[in-house]
Amino acid sequence: MLNRTARKVGLSEIGTHNLRKTVGYHFYQRTRDIATLQMIFNHSHPAITLKYIGIT
Repeated sequence: MLNRTARKVGLSEIGTHNLRKTVGYHFYQRTRDIATLQMIFNHSHPAITLKYIGIT
């Protein structure tokens, strides 16, 4: 269902993993709370979480 909707708006592919990363990215942008996000994603280090959401 997600991929079908994505194609209708011109996106090639989107899935739950993309959504998970996007939610994490926007959560971090709003709160700057990397510790909570790290816990939510079950990552072992904040640097992993930042890389995962595309923050360098």
